Amino acid sequence: MSRRFWFYYLMFFIFIFPMVFEYPSLLFGAGPLVGYTSPWMSILYLFIGTLGWIVLISVYYLKTINAGIKTARNAEATLRDGIVRVARIESKTIRKETEDTQQLELELRFKNLANVFLKMPYELNDSAPEKKRFEKGTKLNIRINRGLGDPLYIIEGAWVGKSRVMRSYTYGFIFLLVFCIGYLLFSYWLQNNGMGWRFLHFFHPWITIPYWGLFFGSLIGGLMFSDVVGVHSKDAVLNRKIVMQGEFAMAKLRNRSLTGTYINEQPQVRFEFEFRDRQGQVRVGEITKIISLLKLHTTTETELPILYLPEDPSKVILAEDYYPAESDLSLPDSSRPYIG
Repeated sequence: MSRRFWFYYLMFFIFIFPMVFEYPSLLFGAGPLVGYTSPWMSILYLFIGTLGWIVLISVYYLKTINAGIKTARNAEATLRDGIVRVARIESKTIRKETEDTQQLELELRFKNLANVFLKMPYELNDSAPEKKRFEKGTKLNIRINRGLGDPLYIIEGAWVGKSRVMRSYTYGFIFLLVFCIGYLLFSYWLQNNGMGWRFLHFFHPWITIPYWGLFFGSLIGGLMFSDVVGVHSKDAVLNRKIVMQGEFAMAKLRNRSLTGTYINEQPQVRFEFEFRDRQGQVRVGEITKIISLLKLHTTTETELPILYLPEDPSKVILAEDYYPAESDLSLPDSSRPYIG
């Protein structure tokens, strides 16, 4: 099932489901609303709910909007003083097309900071497709983020603006603020009956919703908001560092095995291997990776292409998604900007 389905499914259980138990008389005509608490307890419950909403809204802001702002600043800094490399467009796919704009997915080939050839994806919106600036075989300058943050690299001269994803997260932030205040006022209007805040109790939806949001967010928030949350995770930072600073090696496969874990019916495979680093020392490594059923044949190979950090060869990733099939790409010296 799609991520969108699970998003709405989760939103139902966080925001709607708790209300079913709060208003049985309104929904089913069976019994009165929950009784009133003491004045002191009602103030305590108001404090607990307020604290929950402050934490939920703050965490949401930091993990989505603030992370997006950080990414935009990184992009601007990369365009300004990033490390220049020459890239060649190896493939171009039009994902979406309007009257005057094309949403493109490119495959770029260029040298990383260790002068190892890479193949990397790049998505952009071409506002002038008639100029044919991004055709297969075209050489262009890219800038690599000096801090290896997100975005890791960007085409020189690109315009950085607010993405549709960031607008969605902004609407989500506004929704949380409006819902927090609006639902509290609605509950007060519906339930106070001249008794003030004494209608609040421990399981009132206004109190439980933010804590359910924090609970489920901690479990699968990275999946739901991977566009901005995932790129700043510890694993993502390390992966970017290995990709851009890593040396290439062919590792000898010692063992492979299924871990028993499946994600979207795709098996996770554990690879155990050995390789020689640039000093000639034999290193032993282990990687687990989700393998597409279409690529399951790769698990029968005896050698694996890898990228490793020269200063810490224990940090390794499989290079099959990054390393070109052929190493001679006839690119000009990647230390010199391309003037076309």
